[in-house]
Amino acid sequence: MFTDLVANVAKAFGLQDQQDQPFDFGAQSSLSNQILTPGNTGLQDYLLPELFGNQQQNDNFCPRPGRGYNEDIPLNAPSQYRGMIYEAAQQYGIDPLYLQELIRAESDFNPRSHSSAGAMGLTQMIPSTARAMGVTDPWDPRQSIFGGARYLAQMLRRYNGNYSLALSAYNAGPGRVDKIWRVPNIPETQNYVGKINRRVAALRAQQLVQNKWRLR
Repeated sequence: MFTDLVANVAKAFGLQDQQDQPFDFGAQSSLSNQILTPGNTGLQDYLLPELFGNQQQNDNFCPRPGRGYNEDIPLNAPSQYRGMIYEAAQQYGIDPLYLQELIRAESDFNPRSHSSAGAMGLTQMIPSTARAMGVTDPWDPRQSIFGGARYLAQMLRRYNGNYSLALSAYNAGPGRVDKIWRVPNIPETQNYVGKINRRVAALRAQQLVQNKWRLR
């Protein structure tokens, strides 16, 4: 039952109602009824099947990206980066939650992160990609965030808005994705895409159940 799915999300995050009691998602629950209203896709569009460990991952599945790129979508990145993430997401027309989780996966918000392959900064772009995105100082958080957002936006245009394919290209290179038009069979890339999608789905679920994020 869909109500059971919502209840599992609430339980997973330890959510409470306004009376500081565990959410009741029974038949008379107003929130449950609101989510189940015909035409409101609710959590069904946002949760990955494997979020609850009951189905295998669909490589090309990704939660529906957010619409309305503004501060109505709460982020949990370190506070000094949130404004930059919102601004970059709005400028390049991408989902701020995906940009946030890309940064988390790439560098865990460490602006001095440096990989053995030469990737640098918050969004871990290699020097040639960084230069192509107009980044002159990859250690500068703002430049790195805006450069990474610009590159992700380019990949999204290339793959018709599919975040799983765009993330795959960000991680493994577009050449690999172009050949097969799905997430490559590379463990690192599959883990990378799955991790970001799961985190975005979980954040969407948490926001929806807390009724702090209005679906558009």
